[in-house]
Amino acid sequence: MNTEQAEPLKQPSKGAQTRQALVTAASELASLDGLEGLSLSRLAQHVGMSKSGLYAHFGSKEALQLAAIEGAHDTIKRELTGPVRQAPPGFRRLWAFIECYISYVEHKVFPGGCFFKDVAAEFDSRPGPVHDRIAEIYPALMGISAEAAKEARELGELDENTDPQQLGFEIVALIREAERLHVLENDPKHIERAWRGIVDRLSALATEKTPPLPPTTATQDITS
Repeated sequence: MNTEQAEPLKQPSKGAQTRQALVTAASELASLDGLEGLSLSRLAQHVGMSKSGLYAHFGSKEALQLAAIEGAHDTIKRELTGPVRQAPPGFRRLWAFIECYISYVEHKVFPGGCFFKDVAAEFDSRPGPVHDRIAEIYPALMGISAEAAKEARELGELDENTDPQQLGFEIVALIREAERLHVLENDPKHIERAWRGIVDRLSALATEKTPPLPPTTATQDITS
């Protein structure tokens, strides 16, 4: 008989919990004000904490910006990329990516819209650690989409002439533009247009092996 007992999971320290709450607040503020508008003073005012107290956690504006980026990355992994990775490889994973991404957009996980879309535009031509970290993370969604499309092509679930990189780019581009207009105008019609464009594109690439999928509120089954 195994008499060893599992060690209880260690709870994060109070300091670690405080930092995590601050990082989450920082990423939400940056989605509204941009990373350049994010400062220790602004965050201190938002969370009701002294600016000097925040120095113990971050120390500089750049450190705060980088922490906000990592906090946003963790949110996207939890809300989007994590669930997608759990889907079966191929077309089902590609469809899961589309559904999860559009759900992420519709529910406005960040109050100011997609975090990385906005900060990428803010820092695209500004060299430095903040730019470099954004450049590492921002293209990842296209990579996941393209990877799933490649798997689907190899499984015969998409036409053999499908260009996975191009398809991944088009899917993400449609959703990102729909998200931008959805936030700007608060109008769901842009989400519906993204759905329509994606479904039309996938319909043109479907094969006999393309899995049947349930319709969304904005589309019909692409295999019907």
